[in-house]
Amino acid sequence: MHIFELEDQVPFYQHFAVDVDDFHAAYDAAKAMGALDSTAFRNPVNELPDGCVQSVLARSAGNLIEIDWPDVETLDRARIPEMKLLTEFAEQNEEGLAASLYLDRPHLKAARRPR
Repeated sequence: MHIFELEDQVPFYQHFAVDVDDFHAAYDAAKAMGALDSTAFRNPVNELPDGCVQSVLARSAGNLIEIDWPDVETLDRARIPEMKLLTEFAEQNEEGLAASLYLDRPHLKAARRPR
């Protein structure tokens, strides 16, 4: 779990994030509810440079919720047509390319194949 808060910004990007046990089930439920959000982070499902996946959900009150998954290779990409590489639409500096949502799982990043 993480909470993202910016002190000097309007609360547009602030969100609450959780790691889920079944990304496909969470994604399917969010899609069925119309909760996938592409306004806050430009795309509703993103593969990050280290191979983890995040999806941003929004409700009518404007609250953002992020669901996270540690390894894109364990997902069926065909079931998630919205998923894009973050680097396809958001330039990443060296720090961004090295970042990970899963600091306690360095073995996942070490095992990640280059794309």
